[in-house]
Amino acid sequence: MTLLLPRFEAVLGPSERWPRTVLDQLFNDPPTETSVRDVAAFCYSNGVTYNLAFQLFDACNTMIMVSPQKVICTWYCTWQTAAHKNPSVKYYDVRRGPRCMRSQTLNRLN
Repeated sequence: MTLLLPRFEAVLGPSERWPRTVLDQLFNDPPTETSVRDVAAFCYSNGVTYNLAFQLFDACNTMIMVSPQKVICTWYCTWQTAAHKNPSVKYYDVRRGPRCMRSQTLNRLN
């Protein structure tokens, strides 16, 4: 994780400013599909690539889970192709605070 942290902080800002829930989901809580989705939403909505998001989750959370890579990939693909739908997921924007991601946000991120 030490080698990866500067790459994440270059995009997300200092980890001390990341939401506590994301830090807990990364380091403390056993991974679930919901917690992986929440971390993926945080990463995706703040401009982190899929590969980097998976590396972050994989490096931080050593607890076994059925394919976190598949869960992250599924959500990234859903958000990237959901412009015709109205998806909604809460996330934390490191520049503006809590937000709700909708199709308009997705279009700006792609």
